[in-house]
Amino acid sequence: MFLTGLPRWATFILLIASLVLFSLGITGFIVIPNIIGEKISEQMRLVEDSPTLSRWANVSVPIYFSVYVFNVTNPSEFMAGEKPIVQEVGPFTFIQKRRKIIQNIDADSVNYLSWKSFIFHRELSSGSLDDMIYTLNIPLIAMDKLVSTKVPGDLGKSLLQPILEGLLDKHNEKLLVHRRVNQMLFEGYDVPMLTELAKLATAFIPDAKFPASKRFGLLYNKNNTADQSFTVGTGAGKYPFTNILDWNNNTELEFWGNADCNRINGTDGGQFPPFVRTSERLYAFATDLCRSIYFEYEKPSDVNGLDTKRFTIPASMFASGNQIEENRCFCEHPDKCREGGVINVSKCRRGAPLIMSAPHFYLGEDKLIDEFEGLSPNKEKHETFLDVMTMTGLVLRAAKRLQINIDLKRSDLIYPLENITDRIFPIAWIEELVEVPSKSTNLLQEKLVSPHKMGILVSSLASCAGAIGGIASILVFVVLQSNSSRTAKLYPVK
Repeated sequence: MFLTGLPRWATFILLIASLVLFSLGITGFIVIPNIIGEKISEQMRLVEDSPTLSRWANVSVPIYFSVYVFNVTNPSEFMAGEKPIVQEVGPFTFIQKRRKIIQNIDADSVNYLSWKSFIFHRELSSGSLDDMIYTLNIPLIAMDKLVSTKVPGDLGKSLLQPILEGLLDKHNEKLLVHRRVNQMLFEGYDVPMLTELAKLATAFIPDAKFPASKRFGLLYNKNNTADQSFTVGTGAGKYPFTNILDWNNNTELEFWGNADCNRINGTDGGQFPPFVRTSERLYAFATDLCRSIYFEYEKPSDVNGLDTKRFTIPASMFASGNQIEENRCFCEHPDKCREGGVINVSKCRRGAPLIMSAPHFYLGEDKLIDEFEGLSPNKEKHETFLDVMTMTGLVLRAAKRLQINIDLKRSDLIYPLENITDRIFPIAWIEELVEVPSKSTNLLQEKLVSPHKMGILVSSLASCAGAIGGIASILVFVVLQSNSSRTAKLYPVK
């Protein structure tokens, strides 16, 4: 071994150098992530007139907003009391543009209005917005719920019933309506019955709140509007970057059963703190559900060759309060919980009989699906997920998928509802897809991932070289010591 010819002082120097090299390598493992973390944190701050604020406020990545509607293919039989057969129609795809209209900013927080617009994309759609479908008469069902819950006593209902029947006959209102797709979405359609009902309400339901418009559409008045206000942390002060502090001037909700469920928790789902761990839950506030939701790690993923981690909404979040106790505060009453897989949002929608779920009742109980012919839940098509770059906390790809349902109940008060069976009825489901383009992921690869990997590689090489050198030095020292002892035995001092 050639190193055995080294004098002892040289072996000692080699040992010291190896230990220093090993220490530098280990230090690199610790310091490099911290340096990168600090650089990322510097960029994750919303400061007035900064490039970060401008990019955050003006979303440049296209968002594909697709709507699938359910067409009732046996309308006469269903209205006579038979099981409904539904056919998914779509997608009807729109390019959604978003912008944050900043109202106020200081060191700690920024308040803004969320503006959205939608442009129909015919090439990405299946069918025309003029296609006709049969769907539930939602204003009629909402009217029944309003009267049933707001009119006091049987006497009041009996006095109002003949008036309601006269309105139904006058306007030929039925359980189902035959409408164009766009009438059910952004365009809306006139509901003359609502105008006359609003006049009657002053006598029978003085505290009832009717919509200002007498048109109805699932997305009516939602295009080119900024109808929601948010205050979020800037990351430059005492609040974390983009963490939601209030929604529509409310720091907490008032719809649910306790303070935990009413807490506004997390971001808007587009950004999380750097160095996300797969063992943690990611919280986001979902305005469509009027509550905070959480995601859990599922599997590795990649976006344009960049390593990401996929987080999905677990079944536990949609579970019934009868199944998971922590979900009981989302029940309508502590002792009255819905089936697993649905969330009743009527309390935050002016009492409208709205229930949200995953598309086709994915993650829901079988009972919800068995009420219909034509539903087929599928994980790949119907789950909501986030592909997160854990180093930065950036969401590089996301799919939000939610279904709008109506809480359909039999009623003796309104005759179109006399022959039906209670069920949660699917109306439409919406998918929002977004993916950061390759130009941006390439930049992240160049500016962050590659330097990080290079630093870790150099640290690894230094640690290995130091370890090898240290071991070699010790072996040489041992060999030299052994040779010295053998020589002393062969040639003892006289």
